[in-house]
Order: sequence, then C-alpha cells, then structure tokens
Amino acid sequence: MGLYPAVFRDPTTGEWLLVYGVNFNPQWDAGGGAVALATSRDGLQWQPAGTGPVCAANGGLFASAFEAEPPVSGLDRFNLLYHCHPGGQLWTSADCRNWRLVEGAAWQEPNPDPPTFVHWNPRRQRYVLSTRPDYCDRRIALFETTDFRSYTPLELALQTDSLDRSLTQIYGMPIFFYDGWFIGLPWMFDISPTETGSLPHKYRGGKQNAQVAYSWDGWHWQRSLREPLFPNGEPGEPDGGCLQPSSMIRLGDGTLRLYASTSQHEHGHCPPDDGYIVSYELRRDGFVYLESDGGTGIVGTRPLFWLGGEVELNVQAPAGWVRVQVTDPRGQSLPGYTFSDSEVLHADRPAWTPTWKDGKTLAALSDKMIRIEIQLENARLYALRGDYVECRLSDLHRLEHHGLRPTRGRLG
Repeated sequence: MGLYPAVFRDPTTGEWLLVYGVNFNPQWDAGGGAVALATSRDGLQWQPAGTGPVCAANGGLFASAFEAEPPVSGLDRFNLLYHCHPGGQLWTSADCRNWRLVEGAAWQEPNPDPPTFVHWNPRRQRYVLSTRPDYCDRRIALFETTDFRSYTPLELALQTDSLDRSLTQIYGMPIFFYDGWFIGLPWMFDISPTETGSLPHKYRGGKQNAQVAYSWDGWHWQRSLREPLFPNGEPGEPDGGCLQPSSMIRLGDGTLRLYASTSQHEHGHCPPDDGYIVSYELRRDGFVYLESDGGTGIVGTRPLFWLGGEVELNVQAPAGWVRVQVTDPRGQSLPGYTFSDSEVLHADRPAWTPTWKDGKTLAALSDKMIRIEIQLENARLYALRGDYVECRLSDLHRLEHHGLRPTRGRLG
C-alpha cells in the first residue's frame, strides 16, 4: 500500500521523484514499513527505483518527506520524518536514494499518527510541523523548529465544530504556502458512530475526504465552506473510501497537481491490496471561486488603497461574460471606469487584465482609494490580484481627514 506521497522536481535533471511509505504487514497495528522511491519524466507515469529506511517498530509505516529549503545545518536537501514509537526519527538524503539517520533530532514523543507534515513559514522564519496532539486525538496542532534539534511546545490550531457533520474528526492536514497565503487541506474523517474498534473513541469505519483551510500567517486558521475540495469517488473507484492529499506541485502554466493516498474501502476496512497513489489537478487558484447564480451577479471589494500597477483577475467565462468597473470608496462609479465602459471578456483567463474605453487602465489610479466591482454572467471568479492595501472605514477616515496614507504591515 502506498502511503502519503511526497513529490519533488530535481532542478538539474527535470526528473520527478516520488517518496512514499510501504506497509510490510497486512495487520495495521503490527506496524513495520519502509520508504519507497519512484521516478518519472512527467509526474504521471512512474517507475519504482528502490527503497530507503526500514522501520520495524510499531507505527513505522507512517512517514512524510520534505525539502530543507532554506537549508538547515546537518541536513541534506531531502528529509524524512519517520514515526517510530516511542520517538520520531529524522532521516536525510541528497538524492532520495541514500539516507542517513540524523542523531539527536527526535521529534514529538510519543509519536502520533498519521504523518506529521513540514513546511517553511517565511513570515515566522521557522519550519512549522502540523501534526496531531497525540495518538487518536484527531485535531490539528502546530509546533516549530529552526534546527530540527529543539522544538517549541504544541499549540492547537484546528478542530471540528458545530458546523461540521456530527462525529466528524480531522485526521491530518498538509500545509502549503501559496502566493502569500497558507493553504491547508484538512482530511475530514466522517466516522461511523456504530463502530468504535477496540479503544474508546478510536473510531475505525468511515470515509475520508479533503476540505480547505486558510491562514494569513500560517498559525491562526480559518475554514471555508464545509464541502470537500476533493470528494470521494464512486463506489469501487480508487478514491471511493479514503482520500488523503499530501503533496502539491505547481506546473509551469499555474496548474496545481496534487498527489494523494487513497483506498476503495473505508478507514479501518482496507485489505492489504487496497492502496493507491492518485493525482488530481486544479486550475490556478482553484481552491475556491465565486459563481453567478442564474443571471447576472455582482461582487465588490472593500475599499482598496491602490498602490499602483494593474489588476489581474482569474476568471472562467467560456459561455458567459465578465466585465469590471471601478468606484470611489462609497460605491459611486468613476467616470470612464463604469461597466458600460469596460472590456467584456468571453473566455477562460487565469490572468486577465481588464481595460476600459480610450485605453484606460487601473494603473492611472495609483495612490487613490477605490473599490473594484466585477459583474459575471454564467462565469466564475477565482482570484483578484494587485498591489493594494485592503482598507476599513477607519483607514478612509484617516486618509480623508488627516491625510494619513494606509500602509502595509498591520493586521489583514
């Protein structure tokens, strides 16, 4: 069974590398496993390329790989968190083929399951590990390190609440830094209340899918719609039972490719041969979108202090249309920037810069407080990009009455 794939690109050769866990024992609680490597030229068709560290201890099949970028003293480029009770091991490698154990780097004792994910947080200037607080404690906690020798205490980051389906738990959450935001993909475990296994609250039966969480600083988290970003497939399909994304690669055109471990059966009911590594693709910014709902819809921003340059919209309207207008902070349209002056888009464009009659562009409104309104019909809006400061009424008051220019660096 392939567990928790991590995919990397070799910048010198262009080769794709896939590191994943392999379970030796059909009885999960017996533990024991190894790390396997596969290679590819396109990231879709893979060839096995050997195995790495082997762990025979209970829970040893749970492993997750990450890149040490920026570099860490004593670590090579590729690194592996290995769940070996009672304490976690850290292995390192320059090529994903030859691994060595890093002494003195034990983390989170005792180990939880499933794997703990690692990412670099540029705002905190630390590596952040997302994990569970403890074994069978299905919530998400965070802790940090700069050297993988010393670690901060765990802090709870995310748990289910009253908006979730009854008895749902969060099984794990990989985190990705994406265009200034932190995107989490919480694995939602929709447990069966009729089957509790051998321990209190250690629920076994139930499906798993992935939703979306997001954060500005990577430490304080919010969740979006309580709907799967990656729903389970149909019965009998490779992802019909469990779906656990663990790795994301951005392709040259902005498309996002995600890799997940999946199963046909529900959690706790998988036979030894029921394990898959599956890839999914999202368009650029494809985590969430706004869509006009029967007829024309309009969405407007808060006041924005426009610092300069153009606006860029990620919109999808191959059988509809999109147009844009600019208003003052109180919603009055600016002359020459109305909907009727706007270019009308009938296409799918991940990076569209609108224009208005007589060649007007948003760059002409630098250092002004504005709003942007987008009109859509049979269309979707995925993202709005630009160089601006998002403002509130207090910012508008300070600008108009005291001449104080809004600046970056405060709470978003």
